[in-house]
Amino acid sequence: MTAMRDMEPPRAELRGFARLTRDSLVLSSGLLVGKAFGILLLPILARLLTPEDLGRMDVVVSVASAATVIVILDLDSAAVRTYFDRPLASDRASLLATWYCMTGIAAVLLALVLVVFAAPISQLLLGSSAFGNTVAAGALVVGGGAFQIVALTILRAAGRTLKYALVSGGGLAIYGVMTVILLIGWQASPTSPILATGLGFGVSAALGAWWVRDIAFGPPKLADAGILLRLSLPLVPAGIGAVGVELLNRSFLLLGSGAAEVAYYTVGLRIASIAGLTVAAFQLAWSPHIFAMGDSPVSRRRIARQGLAIVSLVAAGAVVVAAVAPEAITVVAGTRYEPALPAIGWSLLAVIASGLYLILSTPSALARRFGDIGVASALGLIATLVVNLLLARPFGGAATAFAVMVGQLVAASVVTLRGRAHVGMRWQWRSLALVAGSASVVVVVSTVLPFHPPLGLRIALAAGFVVVGAWTLFRSLGASRVTEGDGLA
Repeated sequence: MTAMRDMEPPRAELRGFARLTRDSLVLSSGLLVGKAFGILLLPILARLLTPEDLGRMDVVVSVASAATVIVILDLDSAAVRTYFDRPLASDRASLLATWYCMTGIAAVLLALVLVVFAAPISQLLLGSSAFGNTVAAGALVVGGGAFQIVALTILRAAGRTLKYALVSGGGLAIYGVMTVILLIGWQASPTSPILATGLGFGVSAALGAWWVRDIAFGPPKLADAGILLRLSLPLVPAGIGAVGVELLNRSFLLLGSGAAEVAYYTVGLRIASIAGLTVAAFQLAWSPHIFAMGDSPVSRRRIARQGLAIVSLVAAGAVVVAAVAPEAITVVAGTRYEPALPAIGWSLLAVIASGLYLILSTPSALARRFGDIGVASALGLIATLVVNLLLARPFGGAATAFAVMVGQLVAASVVTLRGRAHVGMRWQWRSLALVAGSASVVVVVSTVLPFHPPLGLRIALAAGFVVVGAWTLFRSLGASRVTEGDGLA
């Protein structure tokens, strides 16, 4: 009887992955809208701001992101996990209201720090206090961004995918429109896009709060605050470290190679993030999906096969972007940003590594061993920081992107080793290696090598990988048992 249950019908398997993909697409539709605005804005930013100003803007955004992560304290992961453990609507409302209160207190405090100490922070990070107003504008990003994360997390947990997409996409659309208005109608400085970001986050956060008012505003409870903190604290060092390391990476790059290299890294990262949308999309739906499935033997087999499918799609996206990257960077940002091409390549490899990390962290997530994820993330961040510190000065933005890729690989390796002790997952290791390895070769050949093959050859390489990835994908989802030779993880 057990053997029959373990034989998962291919059609049922495909339907399950189709539902996951549908939910991921709906949840990420806002990100797609935002990415479209980001690509449309990049030529405007690249032409109205100097590379140095674009680099300064990116450093300040990193400061605001770091402050936002401190405000959130990884409570979003704790809230989602606890939300599904509470069947009563009143208990869920108290939990979410408590989280809103905690976020409000922390956001006000951090925003005040950015406003009051704007000039010293500007002097420390940018080498001049003249950009104090730019730093102070980051306070809007902190407040609006933190409350938007709360609203989006609640909408996702409640299954309100369309409203999630509208809040996410609406905030990014407002950011795009206001960036153009402020840059052209007010001043062409780093302050304008940062103000626009804060406005987009703030308006969309208010809309999100209105849409969750029926489920998220019960009486706050001190006991719920304690529960959220206990679950989130193991993840806090890694979460704060992630944005802290990102900020330090940009600071090392700024001080060692100049603001222009920060701009090259930023442009490369933005173009590569087109492929990263696949990871972001599945990440939004993956946690609710695996928690709902549970950790039975059948569920573990399904998760392993669907994980391989996700990695295949992520790798395909990276390969497609790499194939057209040399031409895309000239069209989108102009010829003066051609030195950003290697940063695109290493950032695309980091996207593939992040897809592996998302999947391979599943055993620890199912076992609620968030400390494993925290340790893996922390070690990955340390690796990123060390590599960037050694290489950023001589090799510039490409070295920073390479360091991020190394950190992602370290994190994926560590979380795999630590997860082996919790939930036995039958990963299809040979298939994962084939997909990730072949995609990495295509990306490196297309973007990182000093000479680049002609466009036709790059497209042919990408098409060849897509065939291999598609074959692996359908072989995985159509299988009714785990392939021989793929062992337990």
